[in-house]
Amino acid sequence: MSFAHQFLCLSTLIAYGSAALLLYRMKGDKFVNYGRELDGLPVEKAKSILKAKPEIKGFKINVIEDYVYTDVIAINKVIMFVNPKTKTVIHVAETLIRPEEKPGDKYRAYYGINGKPISEAMEILTGKPELQGVEIAVKAVTGTDDIDNLVEVNRMVIYFDPDELVVIGNPQVVIRKKTSQ
Repeated sequence: MSFAHQFLCLSTLIAYGSAALLLYRMKGDKFVNYGRELDGLPVEKAKSILKAKPEIKGFKINVIEDYVYTDVIAINKVIMFVNPKTKTVIHVAETLIRPEEKPGDKYRAYYGINGKPISEAMEILTGKPELQGVEIAVKAVTGTDDIDNLVEVNRMVIYFDPDELVVIGNPQVVIRKKTSQ
């Protein structure tokens, strides 16, 4: 097993173990966190502060009344946990601003492909009906710098070890149906 293959397997395990809520990264992703700034404020004051933030302008603000909060990551919206008795903010979830995401997008990762011969992986993936119209590209990995974990829309990159001709990692894609004009 090449170094690049070992590195990708290890980084995949770390990513899924520590950030299971964030399944993938796309171009333009940016995190914002207003937790400490808004904790303890009355809910209406916190909402008005959030609405004035230019980076999240237009995002829906979901208010969840509870005495405890859940550690979540909100994508293109704000989740605010509010104490139902005092009507004060107890936590604002971290927000992922994802400009590439559109309604109807479907993320897919193909597990069980890692380690398979490239020809077998291509046969499996080209037979998937949901991948019709998705570009499937292959890229040889000679070092960790060759691995780009950004997931693309309607384009899947399959990384492979050029010495062993086996797939490295789990191919991922965001499928966006093309709309007719």
